[in-house]
Amino acid sequence: YMGIEHSITRMADDDKWDFDDDGGEDAKDEMQDEQMKHRRDCTVFLIDAREEMVRNGYFLKCIEAARNTLKSRIIASDRDQLGICLFGTDKRKNAMDFQNISVLLELDEPTPPTIQLLDEIVKGQKDHSYGSLASDPNTGFPLHEALWVCQQMFSDVSVPKDATRRVFILTCDDNPVRTNIVFHDRVVQKAKDMKQAGYELLLFPFGLRSSFDVKKLWAKVKTTNDEDDESVDVEDLMTVVRKKVFQKRALCHLRWGIGAGVEISVAVYSLVSPTRVPQPKYLDSNHNPLTCRTKFFGGLTANPVNPDQIQRSYPFGGEMVDFTADDIKAIKDPGATGLNLLGFKPIHRLKPYHNIKHSYFLFPTDKIISGSTKAFFALQRQMLEKGRFALCKLVRTSASQPRLVALLPTAKTMSPDGDTVLSPSGLHMILLPWADEIRDVAVPRADANAPTPEQERAADMLIHRLTMKQFSSDLFPNPVLQKYYACLQAMALGQPAVDDVKDEVTPNPLAQQHARTDILRFRSLMFGSPDEYETKIALAKVAKASKPHPVRNESGTYNWLELVTNNQLELLTIPELKLYLQEHNLKLSGKKGDLVARILQHMQS
Repeated sequence: YMGIEHSITRMADDDKWDFDDDGGEDAKDEMQDEQMKHRRDCTVFLIDAREEMVRNGYFLKCIEAARNTLKSRIIASDRDQLGICLFGTDKRKNAMDFQNISVLLELDEPTPPTIQLLDEIVKGQKDHSYGSLASDPNTGFPLHEALWVCQQMFSDVSVPKDATRRVFILTCDDNPVRTNIVFHDRVVQKAKDMKQAGYELLLFPFGLRSSFDVKKLWAKVKTTNDEDDESVDVEDLMTVVRKKVFQKRALCHLRWGIGAGVEISVAVYSLVSPTRVPQPKYLDSNHNPLTCRTKFFGGLTANPVNPDQIQRSYPFGGEMVDFTADDIKAIKDPGATGLNLLGFKPIHRLKPYHNIKHSYFLFPTDKIISGSTKAFFALQRQMLEKGRFALCKLVRTSASQPRLVALLPTAKTMSPDGDTVLSPSGLHMILLPWADEIRDVAVPRADANAPTPEQERAADMLIHRLTMKQFSSDLFPNPVLQKYYACLQAMALGQPAVDDVKDEVTPNPLAQQHARTDILRFRSLMFGSPDEYETKIALAKVAKASKPHPVRNESGTYNWLELVTNNQLELLTIPELKLYLQEHNLKLSGKKGDLVARILQHMQS
């Protein structure tokens, strides 16, 4: 493995494979299929508006869920379409003129007025004005007419052929047709016709699990038969709807060659992806957004030069060797696209520091090559039994550079109660580092006395006291992103003020009271009495402020070796640090600490 890895040379820096680079939004995720980027989602919320839904507070929660979905769509994907249809209303408003069915929002792209309308309904400032019917236990509701209206809503607008068409049914009634056999047969047949036409019917049942029986009607209507059988708690509705709106989609599908002429197909999923503030886009008043074009001109004649007139040369042996476009294409050709199995190695040869980027998850799919699932899991089981990982060459597209990857097998794990799958069975694809990324880094140590055993015990106790027992990053939303999207939402909706964003990352002093004794003890052991501690802090601030800023030499540059020797790099500003990075063609992205570390690593090498 190490021999193969060190024999590969890194390709040109302008290759677009490095999709996890720190360059922000400019670093493209090449793993994603092109068709996945533009696939639109069209959803109709079919909400039960009868008295029981209104009396229990379910109706307003459904409207709130639709409003939150619109808010997320207007930022994440404003080309998606969403509509709201109410059944069981006292009045009617629909294109087919059915009784007791009202279209609250036509299927359309999210706009600020529609979000404001739903916001006013949720806050009680405005009524939907269609009224509610009493739930008669003896009279069934013609639910098939509501499905007809939903389908008509899709037909009235331009929906792309590859778009997803979904109907979210939200109700607390497990049998709205009651004992009416005609209504029952019609709604089952209508649901069957819609599912055959490519529609998805998803059920969100309210109420107790014991009282809501999906087998009476909804089992024959809805599309899926898994977790939809369980009733939705009104407080968890937002989470459940969000999971349905944001579907799990494969980033791409790859062919995996596992032998001579033997291939299987796998789907690639991203388990985690960093969320960043989007980069600004330049706009033009006439052509919005701004488009950039590149043209070449002759240096002597200043005439435009066509691409076929450009000749590429490279100095070799004192002469300029010309290359044609076909020569360049042949040199850059990485080989066949997809995964290619090179061999197997013991898992202990795969070190933790090899995983420098987040991994991807591979799962078999029979859509491209039939029988891939059986072959995939047969190979995965053997890898688990023998403790091996697969070493493969990955070529995403013909224009991307090859990468060595390790496919690490993982077994399915269940929750203690056996009801929930914690992690599925499959393969984790780890992008292995390049040879120049594996090196020994000399970490400079600060000149300080070794801690005493008592100080070490105090530090251990303090860490134990302040450690969160059940920590999860999901509990702490990023305040920078929250503030950014709050401002964006206020601008999109025309709000006069931005909603307050609570910073959950800021330490809570009240939550640290239980560790106050350990904090004071550690501080006294390290810094002496409180008065001595304050004095040391003040002196440290004065010493830092009194340090002179590094001065440039006569040529206008810094003596970088002297700055490193005197630990003065931290005194430079980010633009000043980038002078060294630009001079040595190093990466400029990152925070100040990253730039300093990059300079130190370069000078040590």
